[in-house]
Amino acid sequence: MQKHYNQSGGATTLQNRPFDDVNAPWVQEDGSTNEGLRDNYNTNVPLILEQNVEGPIQSMYNVPVTNDVNVNRIMDAVENIYTRQTHSFRINLSFGVILRNIETDEHRYFRPYSNTEVLAQPFHIVRRRDLLKLRKQLDTMSLTDHILTQRPDTKWKPVLVTNVVFNVYSTNYPIGTGHLSCRPISENTMDCMHCIKIVIIATYMPTVFAASDVLPCIEGKISKV
Repeated sequence: MQKHYNQSGGATTLQNRPFDDVNAPWVQEDGSTNEGLRDNYNTNVPLILEQNVEGPIQSMYNVPVTNDVNVNRIMDAVENIYTRQTHSFRINLSFGVILRNIETDEHRYFRPYSNTEVLAQPFHIVRRRDLLKLRKQLDTMSLTDHILTQRPDTKWKPVLVTNVVFNVYSTNYPIGTGHLSCRPISENTMDCMHCIKIVIIATYMPTVFAASDVLPCIEGKISKV
């Protein structure tokens, strides 16, 4: 693991780089160094090599990569994410990219954002076989074309894919069932914590969950198991 020292002097543990010094993406065929690319990468290392952040409602998984990223590499990461989940989830992904201005030779890091995600809607994973459905959907897409859209204008060219960020939203539906029977928080309330979580996400991120994800207990009706 690497450590990055922030302005306050504290150390932040980062993930390892996906390459060694010999195979660094700024080492050119003639042995020279693309200093602009190297410096931009190093400046943005805290974002490119950021650790995963897991939470009860939303998680972020960051996978450092290079230009060899493809559907197989993406699905390997999704498989690993799947093994960490106990409930079904919705997932989307976006790329971090370093761009180069063809006129000025300036380099700029394009950070992964939700408005540049690959899928129009987060993909719902309920069972392991849904991973194959996701693969088929990704196979119909051109990741290269998507990456090319991540630039201010045509003067900027993508030169290095640096990381893939997966945003995961837990539905609290147990994996393999596709539905959830509500349980009240306590005997003194009719609210279900599972559905409260879903309503919170649906309120602030309406594109993540459909109305059908919200269970009847929100309306005061509990289905006890």
